[in-house]
Amino acid sequence: MVKCKVCGRRMDDPEYHVQRYHPEFIGTRKTTSVRKRRVGSRRVIVVDGNNVAYFGGSPSIRNLKIARSGLIKQGYDPIIVVSSALLHRIDSRGELVRMVNMGWVTVADDSESDDVEAIEGAMRNRCELVSNDRFMEYRSLYGNRYDFTKLRRFRIVDGRFVLD
Repeated sequence: MVKCKVCGRRMDDPEYHVQRYHPEFIGTRKTTSVRKRRVGSRRVIVVDGNNVAYFGGSPSIRNLKIARSGLIKQGYDPIIVVSSALLHRIDSRGELVRMVNMGWVTVADDSESDDVEAIEGAMRNRCELVSNDRFMEYRSLYGNRYDFTKLRRFRIVDGRFVLD
């Protein structure tokens, strides 16, 4: 059994516990902007979380965890951006909510596309953007404001996150 960090109660099912006792935390930390940040000598990198979650088929929390830990091991400070719709489609909603509450994942506002949020976050931080999406529909919109050569493709091979 796990102890709740908010109320101290013991939880058999964290997802049910949050829904029952802390509904205010479901889908929290929604933001319309990825904050600019830098952690020590780590390089900030923005991650298209929906693209990573859907890698290999249906959306998986495992893919997001592999991406986060892999990027940290490679010396990055990842900012993972997901859409609010992913909260309802992913295989483990409770775990995604936990990652949001820990500040590891940012949920794009309902009125904003997660792709737009990821591109603008990369622009603000002047950093690379991880996605297998080419963002063709946004290239004319952003023109020279974002350097799309900073777009990094990725693979997940044998449980390891590999940047191409």
